[in-house]
Amino acid sequence: MAYSSIPSTETIVGPNWLELPRDVTANILQRLGTFELLTRACQVCPLWWNICKDPHMWRTIKMTMLFSSRYHRKNQLVKVCRKAIERSCGQLEDIDIERFATDDLLAYIADSALHLRHMRIAMTWALSNKGFIESFEKLPYLESLDISFNIRLSKKSFEVVGRCCPLLKTLKCSMTKTILSDVDYDDSFAIAKTMPGLRHLKISGQMPISEGLSAILDGCPLLESLDLKDCYYFRFEYTENLEKMCREKIKDFQPPENCYSSDHDSD
Repeated sequence: MAYSSIPSTETIVGPNWLELPRDVTANILQRLGTFELLTRACQVCPLWWNICKDPHMWRTIKMTMLFSSRYHRKNQLVKVCRKAIERSCGQLEDIDIERFATDDLLAYIADSALHLRHMRIAMTWALSNKGFIESFEKLPYLESLDISFNIRLSKKSFEVVGRCCPLLKTLKCSMTKTILSDVDYDDSFAIAKTMPGLRHLKISGQMPISEGLSAILDGCPLLESLDLKDCYYFRFEYTENLEKMCREKIKDFQPPENCYSSDHDSD
């Protein structure tokens, strides 16, 4: 059977985006990533440009997964990030950046966002412990910190975070150490000593020895969740009492995935 391909005479009229209420338009634009919002959306029309000038639009900055394009060079990403921070006019509360963090950028964040509450810095190797420490001394309102896949932070860096960020409740960190290091539990002792208010802790990479974990259990009595499933070279085989303490004290406890658990003795 042959089908007729007679063109339709009806004209489909799409919505006029400029007629949307301003708050609805702002809500839609906020769903874009920071890079797209600052480099493209704000250039579409005068209305969107004016909306994008509102500091409330920049309370959250998210710049992740941007290295798939050859146009996303590190210097360009740093420049865009600084511009977004500038537009926040001190109202930045949440920042999430991958791969391009530097000491200078972190210092700019600390100087420009004194009320920052949430920060994630991932997959970057351009930060120094000195730059990290100097910046975190200026972030007293920080509540959550994720430094997964980051540089190797020193014990002092963790101590500064604990001492200068008294409101910190969530910490996610990657401990990249050499096997059998004689300072394997220094970071854990720093966490236990300076972060008594922690509710949620996730440690990835090489786990400190049992003394460090015991210190965390004693020094962070408010812990509700402890995630160790991405840790390496750690076993509970010879520290079953420690595993029992973790399960009894922590409501949501995730042991290392390669961990031997006494719960399976009868299997």
